[in-house]
Amino acid sequence: MEILMEAELSEQEGNIRKMLRDASIPESMPKSVPLTTIASTHFPLDAGTRKEKDKSKRFHDLVDAYCDFQGVQNGCSDDVYAWFARHRSRKITDLIRRLSKHAVAGHYLLEYISEDEEMASGYVCLLREVSTIPRVIAEKISVGLDAQTHSDLSGGGCINVSALEIDHGDMAMPVSEIASPAIEHILQAFSLLYGRIGIADPHMPTIELLERACLEASDGA
Repeated sequence: MEILMEAELSEQEGNIRKMLRDASIPESMPKSVPLTTIASTHFPLDAGTRKEKDKSKRFHDLVDAYCDFQGVQNGCSDDVYAWFARHRSRKITDLIRRLSKHAVAGHYLLEYISEDEEMASGYVCLLREVSTIPRVIAEKISVGLDAQTHSDLSGGGCINVSALEIDHGDMAMPVSEIASPAIEHILQAFSLLYGRIGIADPHMPTIELLERACLEASDGA
């Protein structure tokens, strides 16, 4: 959902900035003046030539869509998804296609996580959200960990278990095992994602010191 929302907001804001720029209006104006005021003042619907009226109508439509989306994105996820289903259904299908081809960086789509599923539900691994949990808790999860035991093991917050939350009455346990070769492909995608991170060049004085030490050792051999 975050991917759809981010892309939609970026596209809407980009379209609005372009129309402001074309009309020689500062792109920063929406930071201090409401878009509805800008629309009524600089893009009047009942003034100018037919071409200017059409341009004004487009800007008003952009502002209406932006305000509508702003009102929805602060609601629950079901409301946001319903908005996209009504107005941007093509973007939903495009995103699913991109996920299926592993073309969305930091995300990995699994059609199933259990052989017992009668139909594909679709699950997305969030490769960027890396978290750790203590070994003692991980071992308990392997056999089933309830909320009370989890609270006892946390030692009143002494152990960092921020990556795991168990509601009262729920239980954390393995639900499936990702088989080969999918698990290797997920690990490969994870490695490539973080393999692009650069590090500083070697410290040359240290390298030269190692070189001299090796040469001196070889001379004494």
